[in-house]
Amino acid sequence: MARTLSPWGLFRLLKALEAKEASGGLELHVEAGTVRLTLVAGRPVAVDSASPAFSFREFLRTAHVASDAGLARLDAAAAASGSSIRRVLASSSSANPDSLAKLDAAHVRKSLAALLPAAATDWAFGPAAAGSEPQPAPQVDLAAELMRTVAGHPDVSSMRSMAGRMRASGTLGLATGSEALLSHARAQFGDARVLFLLRQGRSSEIDERLLEDDVNARTLFALSVAGGLVKQGGAGSSGFAPSGVSTVSEGPVIKELKAAFSDMNVFNHYEALGVPTDARVSAVEGGYTRAMRRFARVRFEGVAGSDALPLIDAIHAKLADARATLTDRGLRLSYNRTIGVATPGLEARVAQIFEARAVWATGMDMMDARRPGEAAAQFEEASRQDPEEPLYAVATAKALLAQSPTPETTARARAILEEAVRTDEEMVDAHVGLAQVCRLEGARDEATVHVRAALRLDPENVEARAVKGLLQAVSKPSKIAFQKRQESVVEKLVNLIRKGSRPADRGGGA
Repeated sequence: MARTLSPWGLFRLLKALEAKEASGGLELHVEAGTVRLTLVAGRPVAVDSASPAFSFREFLRTAHVASDAGLARLDAAAAASGSSIRRVLASSSSANPDSLAKLDAAHVRKSLAALLPAAATDWAFGPAAAGSEPQPAPQVDLAAELMRTVAGHPDVSSMRSMAGRMRASGTLGLATGSEALLSHARAQFGDARVLFLLRQGRSSEIDERLLEDDVNARTLFALSVAGGLVKQGGAGSSGFAPSGVSTVSEGPVIKELKAAFSDMNVFNHYEALGVPTDARVSAVEGGYTRAMRRFARVRFEGVAGSDALPLIDAIHAKLADARATLTDRGLRLSYNRTIGVATPGLEARVAQIFEARAVWATGMDMMDARRPGEAAAQFEEASRQDPEEPLYAVATAKALLAQSPTPETTARARAILEEAVRTDEEMVDAHVGLAQVCRLEGARDEATVHVRAALRLDPENVEARAVKGLLQAVSKPSKIAFQKRQESVVEKLVNLIRKGSRPADRGGGA
């Protein structure tokens, strides 16, 4: 009996084989022909097919790896030896194993981009024969390939329809262990609004209007296909809910913490903080704050018992290490090379990030020295060097507010800060700055909204707490003490004279 796969169903099948660390051949019958994926320890490492859409030969041609003359020589060698072109390359004395492995990985990625959205009329998996496994290629991350394929697939209307059905099925939450998926989603789709709402436990705000945006529709669809979404409150809920004390029982809490700690040992620093490899420093800080909020002690105290505390401390240590590495230029460049993500383009971006950061730091020193005018000039220069970093615009606004405020400078500061919040709704400094502007303008209610937003994101933020204190002080009614007024000696004499009496008259008449 044929075993079919619906469109996008291949991802779940491959993830199941990956979980079993299965090695062997997965044969798929798709519209373009029969395709065989070779798996090693659950990871696809090679593709073989007679179909031009998936053949290794056609890949070499379309990727401009081999010229027509070179392909003709490979065809002749393959025919003479009765083997495939890939085996001819592998057996060549001049073949570089690393280069061949990279070609295999590129071929696998290209093939997955076509296979993942396709339906299969039949599939079968057979274990590998002893000694038949090819040289493993560099690991192909299935979640990353899924996100990349969803981002480039032309049929967004069907994705929007499925995402809409998922949304309508109930309030959504993030599945336990979905942090790596979120990292891949953010790397591919940027700061999609649905990612922000899911992280905040506000999926009820995901509506049809929001899904009219292609990026949001693709993001929600990709998370659904990847198994990253559950109905909130159901099994597998991730706990990405508004901060507060956890109410789950001890068993699930310890299980969640152990799973998180296990993930931390597998994740790289970017995945641990949920940020892309080109993340600006403020994004790294924001990722650290979100992760620390998720694993805050207050969520587990009194619920998980003392067994939870060592796990929480270990997770905090991992997060602190990630933050320290990614916010230091030298450490970050070295770390990127260690994990194999360094490219000339990424290294140039990291250099740009930290050069602008150094200019910003000079401006902060000037702010400490109470020279806000000079500081503003430094912050504006930092923004010119790295316009993607909203922190520098926020710093400019704060420098404007630190000078003698005028209606013009206050209005300019407000415009800058509002744009920063639109760029990054989780930027605490922008919310604090807007709260300060609103307080100066007398808009106490609006100021309170931004203070609450800042403290929800970072409950220990000193500036936000200070502004909150100022707002509370203004809101309290003045205490007026009514005390009996004491007359002075002069006032007593005046009053006696007015009554027609003198001190000398006391003590008897004439």
